[in-house]
Formats: sequence, C-alpha cells, structure tokens
Amino acid sequence: MGWTFDLLIIYKTGEEKIVGGVSSYDITDNGKCFVYVKNGRRGFVPVDSANFFGKEFDYKGKC
Repeated sequence: MGWTFDLLIIYKTGEEKIVGGVSSYDITDNGKCFVYVKNGRRGFVPVDSANFFGKEFDYKGKC
C-alpha cells in the first residue's frame, strides 16, 4: 500500500470533516466537484459547498 494522508474539508457552513487514509485528490474535468480516493473508492464534494479542500497538514501549517 502507498502513502496516505488526512484530507480536510471545510464546508461553507463552518463544519470541518477529516477523511483519513486518502491516497489522492483532484477536481473533476468540469470543475464542479472535488474528488478524493480512499481504499480505491472515489468520494465527491461539490466545489460550491467547500471553503477548503486539501491536505490537513497544508492547512494547519498556514495557521
């Protein structure tokens, strides 16, 4: 198994969600959804519902 990381999603409502064990993340070709891969399965988050979508380490390092 390759490297994994914790993905942080901060929704516009202020809710924070951490998804552990993520292997990759990106944005869909049409730019409407963020996509992440965990255990070989993809999860989607609409772009317009999130203020932040990325590695928790990267976000916490900026605060």
